[in-house]
Amino acid sequence: MAPCLSDKTMKKITNQELSKIFNIKMPVSLKKDIAKEKLFYKKVSDLEKDLLTIKVIKELQDKKLKISGPHRIKDWESGWNIVACC
Repeated sequence: MAPCLSDKTMKKITNQELSKIFNIKMPVSLKKDIAKEKLFYKKVSDLEKDLLTIKVIKELQDKKLKISGPHRIKDWESGWNIVACC
C-alpha cells in the first residue's frame, strides 16, 4: 500500500540513510535508481511496535502459512509473473 503523502509522519528514505543502515558505500547507479523510487517510512511508538511484533508472530504461527520449497516452484514463478506484469 502506498503511503498517504499528506501524512506528515511519513518520511522519505534517503540514500544516506540506506548507506548507513546497510553500512555500504552505494554506487552512483544505485543511488539514481533509489532516488526514483517512492520509499517512505514512519517511526512507530512503542505500543505500535509491540502490536506489529505480535501480528508478525501470529502470522508466522498460522497453520495456513505455506512453507516454501522446491514443491512450490510454480507458485513462485506465477507470483513473479504477476509482479513483472504490473
